[in-house]
Amino acid sequence: MMLHMVSPVSGEEKLEWGDHPDLVKPEIVTQSNKHSKLLVVFVGETVDLTCKVLFTSQPVSDIKCYGNGRRIMKPENHTVEIQDGYALIEDTFKIGNITEEMDGTAVSCEYSKGK
Repeated sequence: MMLHMVSPVSGEEKLEWGDHPDLVKPEIVTQSNKHSKLLVVFVGETVDLTCKVLFTSQPVSDIKCYGNGRRIMKPENHTVEIQDGYALIEDTFKIGNITEEMDGTAVSCEYSKGK
């Protein structure tokens, strides 16, 4: 089965998905999905997904992870690194016990400064 990893969403900050061995680009890349990825998983698996915010100002806000528009959970691992006055944020989210009904789920992470 596959999860559709929707492009991370942000106002001004740059977001990206972290490295994951099972994340792949769509077979046909279009303007609307060029930053999206697919994740191949098996029923019963647990998946750790990482979302990164590159170069935001302090104070930092939380990254939020959604599955089909519903907030999935808070991050299990939250790191903030300061470089040259800018913050780099990396949050890892766990999606446990993948079910057959989750096939085709759109997963996204979002970051909004000050929220």
